Amino acid sequence: PLDRLYAFDWNSLGTANNEVLLDKFIDSIRILTGAETIDLVGHSAGSGLVYTYSASSLTRAKKIEHLVLLAGTAQSQPGGPEGQISTLNIYSTADMIATGGADIPGAINVKETTQDHYEVATSEETFESMFSFFNTWEEPSTTDVIADANIVLSGKAASFGENVARAGTQVEIYAVDAATGFRLNVSPDATFTTEKLGYWGPFTAQANTYYEFVVSNPGVIGDRTIHYYREP
Repeated sequence: PLDRLYAFDWNSLGTANNEVLLDKFIDSIRILTGAETIDLVGHSAGSGLVYTYSASSLTRAKKIEHLVLLAGTAQSQPGGPEGQISTLNIYSTADMIATGGADIPGAINVKETTQDHYEVATSEETFESMFSFFNTWEEPSTTDVIADANIVLSGKAASFGENVARAGTQVEIYAVDAATGFRLNVSPDATFTTEKLGYWGPFTAQANTYYEFVVSNPGVIGDRTIHYYREP
């Protein structure tokens, strides 16, 4: 459920205070939800952060019920200072970005052979493995993506790597032809300017429709415009 998912934005290009900030974030979630422990998931560089955090002290380790490492590098033991945290490690030999993935002794290891760096985090197989891991090996009732009747999109603009919010960023959304990718209209279906924390939206989208998202900073000299295309 969305009310149980919380994302930690961090500066992946710097190491100062990341573990301290993550610890504060986890404590805030525990206070908000009333949960004693949390399930902690990291992808790519994030897997290194959550693993290092889990191993940094027994106090921090006690806050983690399950640890999931996605497309990370090999570690010598499961999470925790003594390797005591139940750990799921998923990696792929087809990953051309995180090429150091390997089995972790004592962890539950899932070795994929066809998934790329991002598919390790987003594939149907990974969802099934994580769901079962979190739910005492119960299988999910379905792995299908269920379409929402009311599709409302929002987002956040941030600098890549540092994850610094970009206020004043312009986000334009165009419906595009499914076969060609060409825009269906000259004018965008919606235009947003991000607020001080970088957030934009909401945008009510149509089912079975392809969209182009154009992200730009007109007031920043030298900043390039980026075009994102998403499947419906």
